[in-house]
Amino acid sequence: MKRLSDRQLMHRQYLQSPAWKAKRMEALESYGCVCNRCGKYGTDVHHKTYKRVGDEHLEDLEVLCRDCHEAHHAIERSLRGKKNGSKAYHVKAMFAALSEDQKKMLQETTGDDLHFAIMYKRSKKCDKLRNKALELLGGDRWYGLPKLKKGYHESPKHYRPSIKY
Repeated sequence: MKRLSDRQLMHRQYLQSPAWKAKRMEALESYGCVCNRCGKYGTDVHHKTYKRVGDEHLEDLEVLCRDCHEAHHAIERSLRGKKNGSKAYHVKAMFAALSEDQKKMLQETTGDDLHFAIMYKRSKKCDKLRNKALELLGGDRWYGLPKLKKGYHESPKHYRPSIKY
C-alpha cells in the first residue's frame, strides 16, 4: 500500500477541521448542491487551486458530484509528471474516465453509440461531443483518433464493413 506524503496527510487533517467544514458549507450555500460539471446532485466541494488552502476564496472552489470528483482526481493522478502542465487526454482515456452519469448525459446528445462517437467517428457533431466530455473532465485538449486508411470506412476494424469503398 502506498504511503501518504506529509502534504497529503496535512491536507486530510485540514479537511476534518472546523474551518474547512465552514468554508465547505459556505460554498454549498453559495453554489447550491448542483455539480458544476454534469449538473447532477453534488455535495463534494473541490479545490480548483491549492494556492490559498486554509484561506480559500469561493472562486477557488467548485461543487461536484462524487462521480465527477473521482473522475477529476483519477485524471490528475494519470497526468502527474507531465512536463508541459497541459491536460491533454487521449480519446480512449477520456471515454474511460467518464462516469456512468456523464456517459448517460452525453448519450442523450448523440444518436450514435457513444463509445463509437467519442473514440472513432469524424464529424463536427462528434468533435462537439468530445469537447463536452473534455469539459466535464476539466481538460485542455483531446487527441488520439485513429488515422484513416485509404479505401476504408472511418471506423476501427471491428466496425468496418467487409467490403472496401
